[in-house]
Amino acid sequence: YQVQGVATVQNTGIPVATLTLVPSYTVTHTGSNSYSTSVTYAALNDNDWNTGIGIGFSGEVTIVVDLGSPKVIKKVAIAGGSLAQGWNDTIARYLNGGSLEYSSNGTTWTTHIAIAGVTDTVGDYTQYNLNVTAQYWRLRRTSYLATSAFMLYT
Repeated sequence: YQVQGVATVQNTGIPVATLTLVPSYTVTHTGSNSYSTSVTYAALNDNDWNTGIGIGFSGEVTIVVDLGSPKVIKKVAIAGGSLAQGWNDTIARYLNGGSLEYSSNGTTWTTHIAIAGVTDTVGDYTQYNLNVTAQYWRLRRTSYLATSAFMLYT
């Protein structure tokens, strides 16, 4: 499969071509912003494995997406890569072992899945099929967290 005609998909399920990429969202995070090109929708949806966000802290760190209103999300895609201008390391190391969670109010969170199997191979997205109505989505991990993509599809 192709994601926006650019990258191959690691985990298949619902064909991305039948879904619509959420066109915008607000991004916030906890922890210290150790590296990012910009903590924005654009940086997490640009199909570039050298952009994204890397954050560090001595405790729990999160990347939180606010969709503005509840939406039925059918697929979430995340990706590894390399934060070339920041950390001298790869992203998958700081994404695997985390969790993908959702919330209707931004306070009470439900874990959808423990993140595993993310690679740093350019073009590979790790995708999770779901059918969940929520306004807030987050990636959560202890100590360090990084991703080059956080794409949500309706």
